[in-house]
Amino acid sequence: MTRAFDFDKPRRQGRGAWVLMFLKLLRTLIKHLFPVLVVTIFRKMSWSRTLLVLAIFVGALLLIAFVLSLIRYRKLRFCVREGFLLISDHIWGRRETSIPLEKIHNIRTRSGFFYQLVEMESLQFDTLGESKAEVELLLSMEESAALRALIASATATGETTAMPTATTSDSGMASEAQSTEATQDFHYSMGQLLAGAFTQNPLRVFLVIGSVIALLYQNLDNYLIKYHEAILHKTETFVSGTSVLTLATLLFWAYLICLLLYGGKIVLQQYGLTVRLDERGLAYRAGLLTVVRQQIRHDRILFLTIKQNPIERRLGLSSVQFEQARQVAGNEKKRDASITLYGWRETDILLRWWSGDSPASLSRECDVRSLPALARRNILVSVLPVCGALMLIGYLWSPYFYAFAAVWAIIGTMQSVLIYKHSGVSIDKDYLVVHGGAFARKRSVLPLVQMEQVELSAGFFQRRRGTANLRFSTKGQALEIKYLPRNAAGTIRNVILHEIEKNRTADQ
Repeated sequence: MTRAFDFDKPRRQGRGAWVLMFLKLLRTLIKHLFPVLVVTIFRKMSWSRTLLVLAIFVGALLLIAFVLSLIRYRKLRFCVREGFLLISDHIWGRRETSIPLEKIHNIRTRSGFFYQLVEMESLQFDTLGESKAEVELLLSMEESAALRALIASATATGETTAMPTATTSDSGMASEAQSTEATQDFHYSMGQLLAGAFTQNPLRVFLVIGSVIALLYQNLDNYLIKYHEAILHKTETFVSGTSVLTLATLLFWAYLICLLLYGGKIVLQQYGLTVRLDERGLAYRAGLLTVVRQQIRHDRILFLTIKQNPIERRLGLSSVQFEQARQVAGNEKKRDASITLYGWRETDILLRWWSGDSPASLSRECDVRSLPALARRNILVSVLPVCGALMLIGYLWSPYFYAFAAVWAIIGTMQSVLIYKHSGVSIDKDYLVVHGGAFARKRSVLPLVQMEQVELSAGFFQRRRGTANLRFSTKGQALEIKYLPRNAAGTIRNVILHEIEKNRTADQ
């Protein structure tokens, strides 16, 4: 059974939109008025008077949220007409928003727990003109799928005239899915999600443990003043009765718990992960409690980064990140500014989809690598100052910091050498490949047509040694390669500038 939706005429949001708007507005009011609620509860009043004031307060919040959400639901209208997404809002004043369909950078949907209860989702459109979502519409699953299919087909074909009525089936799959273009679908099982989660850099777990310890120490002075003797007694008892094995066991369990929590976070965010790749772009769906969908055109992705740490290389996995413009914030936390896939196996297929060539054409056969001066610079700037500070603390306070200085020197030197070994850049036809990373190897593939600016710089010592730095800027983001041979860096810069000028002439 197929249901038609006429988006050419102004229409309201979905039927359940008012309920969701009411809940969102109520949450916002409670968030801003929560201090007033706390003061009201803890004032010196009788229980009966406190309950009465609390009931009046809650009733007022419910009434305000009810009225405002109902007005907004009835006054907001939208339509798609002559190549524009038109939004009309008449709440306090008249506001009309017009977004050209070809300027829509990203189409995202979010469906949280309450959204799924009423079978609706939040549909958001991002452009590069704002740092947050330009428009958010609350629609049913079927209506959202039909509107997404209509906008995706219009942006793909570059239509600017009135578009036909969109249809969608009861399963929520739009007519876009009936395209004859070759598509590749990838579905993640729970095992793949767990493998991708637990193969991430395990050292970040120690950062979590260190953050907790630092948070405790920030408030430690208050406890020392009040419980000085009790703390000293407990500390002496614990240290005298605790072996090194016990401390190692406690650290192991803390590490394991943090690792499990981190893996659980990734699984919650990417449960049921499905990725579709076709000639037009990428379609992404993931989430357990909150289902997130995104549709990104191929030419809206600024660059593709593939990372492999030692564990991932051992298991044949990769972490893939699709970078968009920083102006596309998605939400307040900017989590949707880029899409990251953990545990990806089909790297060759992904590179072929992105570049249109075989992975062999993106190899490092004709690249330019950084010079050993990069390793020396990192050691002088990053490693030696920290080692000196740790040794000074060890001399003034405790000799244990000498061991920390030695560990830092070993790890920092290894990291500096690996950064130099993995750093490089190469150009292959229409793409720029930037290599980097230390313990984890990275390669970012940037289309030359997305390049906004290229900068060649060299400091005083670099000019004497014939080296230079290259900085590549796209829409709000940049990648930099340091200590390249100056002649090779100049050649790469000239090629990119020629490509930018050629694209500018073609646009005119």
